[in-house]
Formats: sequence, C-alpha cells, structure tokens
Amino acid sequence: MHVQHSTCTGTGTGACAPTTYTYAYVRVQVPLLCSLNQLPKLDPSLFTTWLNALSRAAASPGPPTRLWLLRFPATAITRLRAEAAAHISAVPATAVIDLPTVSYEARLE
Repeated sequence: MHVQHSTCTGTGTGACAPTTYTYAYVRVQVPLLCSLNQLPKLDPSLFTTWLNALSRAAASPGPPTRLWLLRFPATAITRLRAEAAAHISAVPATAVIDLPTVSYEARLE
C-alpha cells in the first residue's frame, strides 16, 4: 500500500508540500483471501469458513492461497495462527498474513 497526500505548512502562502508515506509494499503472486475488518468482528464460524476455503484451495493445483487479515489487535494474530494450525486441515501458519493498521492521523490526511 502506498499513500501520498499533501501537507500544508500553515504559513499562509498556500503552498502545500507532497508527503509520501509507505505503509507496506507487498508483492503478491498468489491468490489472496482478505478479511479487513477488526479481528474482534471475526467470529469462530467465519474464521472456520476462511480456513476451510484455504484448505480447499491448498488441495487444488495451483499456487498457494493466503488469508490476509488486519492486525488489530496485534495480539490476536498469534492466536489465530495457532487456531489455523489446530484446524482439521492443519492450515500452515504462513497461510495467514497480517496487515498493519494505519495510524488515525494518517487516515485523516
């Protein structure tokens, strides 16, 4: 993800300098399943559905599929990876990718 926005100096000159923030560059060459809600909204039945989709995709020919989750709260990702490993299909921990959150200030700019 690459975000560019303008930051005004507030000098009254009307000049705004472009500022670029790089949150993450992700070069992905595999299919991605994405759930970009906060993790508390990810209930057990929905997560099981995602894991079932990952296991079905792993059983089919082609590149490995990944599940991309928002890292919020960050402590939940470790638990979700453990749940994925304990799933009946033993989804590998590498199949779950976590995306960092963007600061509140950056979202407003």
